[in-house]
Amino acid sequence: MKASGSGNLATMASGFPYAIGAQVAFPDRRAVAFVGDGGFTMLMGDMLTAVKYKLPLVVVIIRNDYLGQIRWEQMAFVGNPEFGVELHNPHSFADWATNCGGQGFHVTQPEELEPAFRAAFAKTDGPTLVECVVDPDEANLPPKIPTEQAVNFMKAMAKGQPNPVRIGLSMFRNKVDEILVQGIGRIPGPQGAEKEGEST
Repeated sequence: MKASGSGNLATMASGFPYAIGAQVAFPDRRAVAFVGDGGFTMLMGDMLTAVKYKLPLVVVIIRNDYLGQIRWEQMAFVGNPEFGVELHNPHSFADWATNCGGQGFHVTQPEELEPAFRAAFAKTDGPTLVECVVDPDEANLPPKIPTEQAVNFMKAMAKGQPNPVRIGLSMFRNKVDEILVQGIGRIPGPQGAEKEGEST
């Protein structure tokens, strides 16, 4: 399914209704929509439609309480601190889904994901919403950042971007993870040792 919402492709509000259409068109397959909290709030009333027609689709909300992509575009593309991108969300989107007659899960820890998804895919008589709370200061940036964007990002920090230390630490952690995973090359093992022995 197409993702939509804050932090995802900048096409807001389309993921959930697309999932409804896909579920109606292909009732024997499970439609899954990954959406941001900003996009979801634009058409969250569609949960009532999914409940009314007993559509067993799954909506996964990536909740960071921001219009995430717009926030990072303001910093990296324009070089300005964020402005007007913090959302005023309900306490729980999962509760909203439950109040509509569907099923909802509020996930804040990784170990809560598996049981939530197992329950979501076990339900066949209506929709499930899985609300995943994520770090709002996690950088929504591509793997390779053009020099201009890096400079703009630093300008935004200098002009007063909130939480610059948290954002910087998040980016540093991500870079270390990338080096550890991609930078060490092939992990040696029994087959690798045999090949090295054969070549010498």
